[in-house]
Amino acid sequence: MYERNAIILERYFNEMFGYNTKSNIKNNFTNYSELVECLEKYRNISEEEDTIMQEYDMIANEIRGIQKTQENLNKKNNKLQEDRAEIFQNIDESAEEIQKRIDSINSNIHRINADIEENANNFVKVIAEFNDKSAVRTKCGRARREIESEYNKRLKEIMENYEKIDVNLEKKAKQFKELETEDIEKELQDRIEKNGEKEKIPFNKEVVVKAIAICIDIQKRETEILTTVYDKTNKLFSEIKNNLVKIEKHKKIIRDSKSKLEFVSAIKEYLVQFLDNERLTAVNGEEEHDKLMKDACINLDEDLVQINNLYSLLLKEISKKITKKSYSELYNFEYLKELENKSEEFDKQIKKLKLPVTIINPNYWRIEGMRKIYDIFYNCVTEVYGRDLSEYMPVENIEEEYDEEKDEDFEEEMVEEIEEPKKATNTKKTKSKNEKQEEKEEIDKQVDMILGFSDEEDDDDDDEEFDNDDWDDEEFDNDDWDDEDEEDDDWDEEEELEEDNEDEEYEDNDDDWIEDDDEEEEDDDDDWEEDDDDWDDEEDDDSYEDMDTNNKKAKNEYEEESWENEFINLNKKGSKKKNFFDKFKK
Repeated sequence: MYERNAIILERYFNEMFGYNTKSNIKNNFTNYSELVECLEKYRNISEEEDTIMQEYDMIANEIRGIQKTQENLNKKNNKLQEDRAEIFQNIDESAEEIQKRIDSINSNIHRINADIEENANNFVKVIAEFNDKSAVRTKCGRARREIESEYNKRLKEIMENYEKIDVNLEKKAKQFKELETEDIEKELQDRIEKNGEKEKIPFNKEVVVKAIAICIDIQKRETEILTTVYDKTNKLFSEIKNNLVKIEKHKKIIRDSKSKLEFVSAIKEYLVQFLDNERLTAVNGEEEHDKLMKDACINLDEDLVQINNLYSLLLKEISKKITKKSYSELYNFEYLKELENKSEEFDKQIKKLKLPVTIINPNYWRIEGMRKIYDIFYNCVTEVYGRDLSEYMPVENIEEEYDEEKDEDFEEEMVEEIEEPKKATNTKKTKSKNEKQEEKEEIDKQVDMILGFSDEEDDDDDDEEFDNDDWDDEEFDNDDWDDEDEEDDDWDEEEELEEDNEDEEYEDNDDDWIEDDDEEEEDDDDDWEEDDDDWDDEEDDDSYEDMDTNNKKAKNEYEEESWENEFINLNKKGSKKKNFFDKFKK
């Protein structure tokens, strides 16, 4: 049993760059992102705690001010009380002078008491706020200590993993973008060839070559991103040591790198589906498989043009060098819509066939892969970088879709209501029937390709199905003979002569054929509608009324046997089925 080729490719580069070890540049990107996140949390909680401490200190200072005011008011109040006591000890002054001094002291005492009451109210309010800030400060301090502990722990672990990364593997990854890859491609081809050496249908070489080339290109893009982050990690350690961390700059590096890695990951998924599709189509046989893979490689080349355009746009968006002209030239959303429309049309045609099995679109892998790539690009530029792409999206056509089945039913009703010559109606219908027949044949070819049927098998199935039809009276009554006539109205003169010869041969082989039917055979040019009276004549034939029951039964059995023999003879001679249908209808 073979192993998935996508796994072969992935395992090769995991060994090449040390991705299968714990400490590597791919894990370093995750560690770098976590460290920046922890550092940001620690910085935010520290700033929050600083803010709370500042507010706490402000409230504490306000309390001190209130206390100082209260002390001053108390001193003034005491001084006034002393002055009042002195007045009561001095009896030498006049009554008018004593009254003036007492009124002044009482006025001052009243004013000071009002200030004392107001100061007391302020003191109560500040104390309540002070208690709240104390609780917040305590909670924030506890959270800060936990985050600080987690940050220090992660910092220590990440630094240890960073130091364990093999410098040689990191250099190899950094130089991989400029490295000649002929030897790598040859080695990968040998591995894949060995992987599928026991397969009945061998791996398609063109698919393998293209897949390897794409995989190498993906790895070049990925290693470039990861090695850049590796260098930034070392710089982050230096900033932390000097307490000069530029968080926003590192956050931008993570945001940009993550956007690029997500896009590259979508291309990887597309490649995996491309390789898996190569094995799925092998059930169709080697010849058909090669044909399908040739088409798949053509589709791959077309898709890569759009993929590279989108990646170029993403890089320009990241570097802030994007322009509307760039989007107009490179962003082709209609390409994806066209793929989806073809897929929907395929599904509609399959539903019309009403097959008992589920048929999967042979380009399903391609449509799903491209949809994922377009979705990731759209999400990145709109959500991460705030770009509005509405003006580059296609305008939806709000038109009522044409329903072929309803239109066909409507056409048939109109034909019944309007009395026109049947030949004219048949000419219009024949054209539409022929077009539908061509569409049906094209879909049938795709279905046969998917199911792995050959043309010879289809012919045998048709003959067998035709031979097994039950030609009873009920089915003949329910047949739409007009549809049969419409498809073959244009008979040339040679075909009419062949029909006449076959009719004569048929008449010679059947001695019990009724004379009325012989006359109808000679008048073959008459229209079907004009022969309705001949049917009535046959029903009124006295010869059938005079026959007893046994003779009727024997005659009917003989006629059925003659029809069956004639049908077999016509099949062997390669005669047209239509010729047989016409005679049976008469």
